[in-house]
Formats: sequence, structure tokens, C-alpha cells
Amino acid sequence: MIKEGTKSPHGMLDDYRCFGQPWNIPFEDIRVPIRFWHSEADRSIPITHAEYLVKIIPNASLRRFGLGSLGDVASGPS
Repeated sequence: MIKEGTKSPHGMLDDYRCFGQPWNIPFEDIRVPIRFWHSEADRSIPITHAEYLVKIIPNASLRRFGLGSLGDVASGPS
């Protein structure tokens, strides 16, 4: 993400604008099953964010794993 952000900051700035204001989405009205995958060791986004969403979204579940990021899971064991 940082490497791509050095090419052009526009996408990252758009993300930050979205994160810095209310989304006005009624999460409790979501009716499709959702599974969050989150690392216990993620230092970028606290797992409490996913835990909160699982509490307010019906049919949501959380899959925890111990690696540093989802990229570690995608690349598999070394």
C-alpha cells in the first residue's frame, strides 16, 4: 500500500476521507452472511473493529488467525 501510495496519493487520500467521517450505513440491516477474517497480531487495524461489527451485523462471524496480516495468510507458510 505504501509503495502504491508513492506513485499517486489520490486513492489513499480518498480512503482517509471516507474513514474520517460517518458512513451512515445501517449495519444492523445487512441480511447476507458476512465473515470477517482478522489477525490477532495486526498492528494496523485493531481486532476490536471486527469484533464490534460482528456484534451489530446479523449473521456476521469472525475468523481469527495469529499471523501479522491477511497477506501472510495468502502467501502461506514459509
